[in-house]
Amino acid sequence: MPGHDEFSPLGPNLPREFRTFTKIFADILKVKSESALVAQNQLTRGGTMLRYKLDDLASNAAEAELPAVELGAKQVTAQYQAATALANTFVINSDQTVATSALARLKFVENSLRAISSTDEKIVQSVKEVSALLDEYRKSLGKLVENSKSIDELTAEMAESATAIMQGSGAMKAALLSDQQRLESESDASIGETERLIAMLAAGGFLLGGVLAVLLGKGISRPMTAMCKAMRELAGGNFDVVLPGLGRRDELGEMAAAVEEFKLQAIAKAERDAAAQDAQNRASSAARRTELIRFADDFEAAVGAIVSNVSSSAGQLESAAGTLTRTAETTQNLSSRGAGASEEASSNMQSVATPTEELSAPVDEPPRSTRSEDGCANPTRSRRQRCFRRSRPTGASASCHAPRSRSATWSS
Repeated sequence: MPGHDEFSPLGPNLPREFRTFTKIFADILKVKSESALVAQNQLTRGGTMLRYKLDDLASNAAEAELPAVELGAKQVTAQYQAATALANTFVINSDQTVATSALARLKFVENSLRAISSTDEKIVQSVKEVSALLDEYRKSLGKLVENSKSIDELTAEMAESATAIMQGSGAMKAALLSDQQRLESESDASIGETERLIAMLAAGGFLLGGVLAVLLGKGISRPMTAMCKAMRELAGGNFDVVLPGLGRRDELGEMAAAVEEFKLQAIAKAERDAAAQDAQNRASSAARRTELIRFADDFEAAVGAIVSNVSSSAGQLESAAGTLTRTAETTQNLSSRGAGASEEASSNMQSVATPTEELSAPVDEPPRSTRSEDGCANPTRSRRQRCFRRSRPTGASASCHAPRSRSATWSS
């Protein structure tokens, strides 16, 4: 952060300390890698070959029947095994005391190896090879010890660098906190000034807005009122109204143009609706006319059928009336004839009744010389009987007329 160097005791030294810490860490890794290679390639392999050579030395001494050399070789081997055990322990834990003991043990092994003396060339050659391998093994172990010391020194330097970095970080943190507090106070002051400025601007803007609102209200409210009035008339169906504001280049002009377009569309729609309604009315009238004509035709057909039925019924009634009239005339004639026959029968009965009365009169009544209407005298009984027989045909005639009048009455 810019400006923190003047507040930090380390200042620009902090990046250098970081670089130093990084370099030390890289050196430690390098030395460790080198130590691992030495331990794997030189110490382990050299130790193994040295062990084999010591075994060969003991074998050669045994073959040469040199027990002193064989005993010395075995002692060297035992001491070497103790030294390699210490060396392996050092490789594992990097303890300098163990390393010192291992080097001292190797020195003792070297002295023991020099104490072996022989005139046998094979023994001498084996001793030389073992000495060379022992010298290499000791040098490898010494290299590991030096690397371990270097790692310890580098670790100490890295710890010092880390301490310096921590101190620098603490100082930087303190400086940053100080800067933060200073910036917070400055920002609070700036915020206060900004708030006051905003409040002043808001008050001025409010006053200016009020003035502009009044001015704009006067310039806009009147055309808007006129526009609203015209729109209400347009909504009421008055399409002849002239919209105010047509031709203006401001928002009112655009609004008036939009309302004018709406009015034209409304007029066109009203015309289309009127034409459609007119066509619908004509179609409805034609449909009603067709329906009425169909209804009239159906009614005429129904009335014609009814009149035809009534006419046929009237003809039948007329025929029946004529039949009844003829029957009535026949009945009247038969009645007249029956009345005449009844009168004749009545007169005949009266004629019969007179002789009957005369017959029923007392026998000792003196005879009379009077005659009946038919010229018969009644002085005696025989003559009365004869007159009765003469008058019977008239009674038969009367009795013959009665059935005729009864048959006429039944036929009627």
